[in-house]
Amino acid sequence: MPTGYNMMPGGSSVGPDGNARVLVVRDGHGLVRTHRSIEAALAHRNRELRAQGLPVLGRGEVYPRLAAGWSPEEALGYQPHEDGRGRREAFWLHGVSYISLATASAVTGLGQDAQRSRLHRARRRAPDAAVVDITVDRRAQGRGCGTPLGIVWPGTGEVLTAEQFGARTGVAKATVLHRWHRAQADAELYEEELTPEELHARLVTCQDRRNVLLLDLPDGRDWRGGERELIRRLFADPALEAERAVRLSESGIRRRLRLLSEDERLDGLWLLWAFGFLEEAPAYGDNDEDTDHEGEDHGDEDHEDQDEDAEGHDHARP
Repeated sequence: MPTGYNMMPGGSSVGPDGNARVLVVRDGHGLVRTHRSIEAALAHRNRELRAQGLPVLGRGEVYPRLAAGWSPEEALGYQPHEDGRGRREAFWLHGVSYISLATASAVTGLGQDAQRSRLHRARRRAPDAAVVDITVDRRAQGRGCGTPLGIVWPGTGEVLTAEQFGARTGVAKATVLHRWHRAQADAELYEEELTPEELHARLVTCQDRRNVLLLDLPDGRDWRGGERELIRRLFADPALEAERAVRLSESGIRRRLRLLSEDERLDGLWLLWAFGFLEEAPAYGDNDEDTDHEGEDHGDEDHEDQDEDAEGHDHARP
């Protein structure tokens, strides 16, 4: 936490990137992109904005927007956001329908600020409801008043709470809840429905939360492992440390890795840049197989010109 803020990708908690929130975004061209974290989605969007000559977005803009219920497209500026301040919708309070907060406040004595807060929470819980009832404040009911988590035990069909499942399997309740929510998020993302056996396996199995990378080193060696593992091996090899163009610290390497998208993490040049072997970030298309070969069929004169231009320019490329 070099700046005093939680710099974890996705901003969810301290720990590996496995805690980050996967973000599915439809960009301005209609393409659907899946980003491994909010940080990766923000980095991708800012690269697009820089290419268009527009101001980039900051974490202080995107994270509060998502927390306020904005869609990923609205938070990243692909779509305009409608905050609804000019919209009037009816609501119920003590069995009477109102459309004005001022009128409801004058009749019931409940302050407008309290009504506005209740409306906000009620609409977030039931976004598709035509009319919401704010007579009872959900916050006044306390925590843990929702429907208990139901986990079907394979074979018997018995429905267990997270606490009961943890007592039977020896897995901590907090771990059961965390793994259950991760399993449900993955199932929703890939449009799959987990069977009781598959869910049971997810809940009792320790997950490998490493972000495995394949790093092609300048000396020809190939390293494969998690982020921390590769960083430690790098710092333990003095010869490789001397070859790096930029002497990044561990936090500097991890910061560059957080800026990479899923596709860039599979690109050897981008990984070399992230680990400090390249001073400048590679330009898009450096590793593309379909390169432009204009001038191949323009006759021998073009080749002679290229040979002449190449004479006297045998210095190494930076």
